[in-house]
Amino acid sequence: MPLFRSTREPTDPLVADLTAALDADRVRADGAQRSLAAHDASVFDGGVAGPVCFLNSIKVLFVASLVQAVTAISPASSAANGVMTAIYFFFAVMGDGVSQAAQTFLPPVLGSRRATGTAAMLLIAAAGLGALNAVASAGVALAMPGLFTKSAEVVAIMAECA
Repeated sequence: MPLFRSTREPTDPLVADLTAALDADRVRADGAQRSLAAHDASVFDGGVAGPVCFLNSIKVLFVASLVQAVTAISPASSAANGVMTAIYFFFAVMGDGVSQAAQTFLPPVLGSRRATGTAAMLLIAAAGLGALNAVASAGVALAMPGLFTKSAEVVAIMAECA
């Protein structure tokens, strides 16, 4: 279907070329729209959304059950759990850089002899960063508990956990 409707064909070759180009662009845009709609449907029909939703549901259930169990022990245990969780998540963010590096450096070398070396380097970096984060987290919890609470009972529970 032409973009411009007229009762007669254009006699000017420039107008005819422009009309044909506009019609071709409209056809390409319609095809791209259909392609995007099909892609969006595949994402939400179980492509990516299903596994991500499942993993997030497991995380919510795990954290909810942990908080419920700790709160059942005592309010001080719940406070210590909140502080230690906050410290953990503060330092866990640093591991995201290793994840990004793995996603960047590993795919180009997959299937080659360099894949094993790259994977080993990334695993060593992740383990080293994890150990550094563990030491830093314990150090913050033990050396500076006053940053988070003034309760001696909560500080004692944090020291046991760290």
